[in-house]
Amino acid sequence: MTNLISALLPSQQDEPYHLTESELADYAAGDADEVTRELAETHLEVCQECSAKLEQLRAPNVPLPIVVAPVRFSRIAAFAVLAIGVVVIALLAFRAMRPRSSPVVAGGESKPAETANPPAPAPAASESPNVVSATPEEEPQISKIEDLSPSLRNAIQLAWTEQRLEKPEGLAELKGIQGRLLGGSSDGVPFQLVSPIGRVVQSRTPAFTWKPLAGAVAYTVLIVDGKLEEVASSQQLTETRWTVPVALKRGHTYSWQVTALKDGQRITSPVLPAPQAKFKVLDKSHDDQLKRLKGSLRYHLPLGVLYTQAGMLDEAEQEFEALVKENPSPTATKLLQSIRAMKE
Repeated sequence: MTNLISALLPSQQDEPYHLTESELADYAAGDADEVTRELAETHLEVCQECSAKLEQLRAPNVPLPIVVAPVRFSRIAAFAVLAIGVVVIALLAFRAMRPRSSPVVAGGESKPAETANPPAPAPAASESPNVVSATPEEEPQISKIEDLSPSLRNAIQLAWTEQRLEKPEGLAELKGIQGRLLGGSSDGVPFQLVSPIGRVVQSRTPAFTWKPLAGAVAYTVLIVDGKLEEVASSQQLTETRWTVPVALKRGHTYSWQVTALKDGQRITSPVLPAPQAKFKVLDKSHDDQLKRLKGSLRYHLPLGVLYTQAGMLDEAEQEFEALVKENPSPTATKLLQSIRAMKE
């Protein structure tokens, strides 16, 4: 059964990745830049072949003593040389056949395998975060994330292998509104609304906040749907925060206004020509996946990708910040930069 492991790791048909001769030479001589040195150190921890080449580069070039071989070897010497060759071949075969631990996705730190032999070479995708050896305690937690949708699996693989994130659909309409409503313009915005504006919220009963209007003694909040029909409204409030008491529909987009009472007059924000203050409630499919994923261990990469798919860019940025903190690789850094560019 296809699972998250096959989505994050390269297939067996792929050529194994190794450091080039120039990269090994620069690393051995201490001339590699910071990125190359970091990638080399990460790869050398898991690649036996590249580690052996590095040791050869670092070994002192001491010429071997010249020994004049006799014209004829004795029969005993010939058997001794043959025996040494057999022992060397047997040792090489044993090292090549030793078992390797299977990598799986988990949220904790890597655990060393219980063996006296050095670790076996791992594929180049071992740079991927949260990849450790499986343990019996982790199996139930791993099984919880095996029901992720194919679209999320593909998005995770695309994000890590190509170091980019797909921009969520339908977010441009909400995102374009936020700047004007929070920009301090007096054109239809007598006082500023704060949140939620231009974003997707997971809760069906979100909290609404706004900036106070000087001299106002009370406020009322109105929420309408896409047909501008009233969905919910508040009583008169003295605070600048209100939580809607009715559950909004998942996958629906709403608009809201706040009316302030000042000197006996009602002042509403926003009004034309300002755009509507819109937000969207997360759809049920993404909400279900988020609940399943957050119910297991913390997987920053899948959570960051899932939040991005859902249009929850603030939450996605937090996950990729945590990913960079735990795994400061170039790929993780590029994903964080990608989500920040998406928010601009």
